[in-house]
Amino acid sequence: MSDASVPARRPAWLLPVVVGVTSLALRFWTLDQQRAGNPLFRTAILDDQRYLDIVSGNAPSQAWFHGPLYSWVLSLLGAGELASACAVNAFVGVVTSVAIALVARQLHSDRAGWIAGLLHAAAGVFVFHDIIPGQAALLGLLHVVALGLAVAWCRNGAWWLGGLVGVVTGIAMMGRPTAAALGPAALFVAWRAIPSRKRFLAGGAAAAAGLLLVLIPAALRNQSVIGE
Repeated sequence: MSDASVPARRPAWLLPVVVGVTSLALRFWTLDQQRAGNPLFRTAILDDQRYLDIVSGNAPSQAWFHGPLYSWVLSLLGAGELASACAVNAFVGVVTSVAIALVARQLHSDRAGWIAGLLHAAAGVFVFHDIIPGQAALLGLLHVVALGLAVAWCRNGAWWLGGLVGVVTGIAMMGRPTAAALGPAALFVAWRAIPSRKRFLAGGAAAAAGLLLVLIPAALRNQSVIGE
């Protein structure tokens, strides 16, 4: 068979690069348009203002109904203004687009990776929600990462991959407690997919340990700060 009859394979890096650049361009173009014509992207109100108050240290000390994860991330990155908070979310959306493309390729095929990644990169609803302040973009990324790790754990069976699923689940729970469903879902699929019961139990124990590794320090910190 001649070389000319063999279809050329795309380099592995092409998918994440194209999806990432597309996602980046669309999100920051949309953000620029919104800041030029939408006053809600120049003046923080309601939840947006509360997030920024927490980052700046001006918020009341009592517990708030939103989890602490998003505020911690903004504080870590020094994003204490509306514009910087929007930029952080836009970058998170870009990483999510790339992660979706890679997970879809891992699950199905290179073509599936292109379709899924570009859909998330270009779909207006995702673009808009990735440029407004709030924890939705960050939680979306964590869910995609948890899915990718769960798939890798089911295929590889390595206990440490189960531990990483637990860690990511715990981090997501710091944003929204319902993210706890990620753990049982991953365990159920791994129980069906990993033939060795010993390897499954080792990964499940690691997942529980990873979850506690995140939740216990966070709970102790919340107790010391607000008494709850």
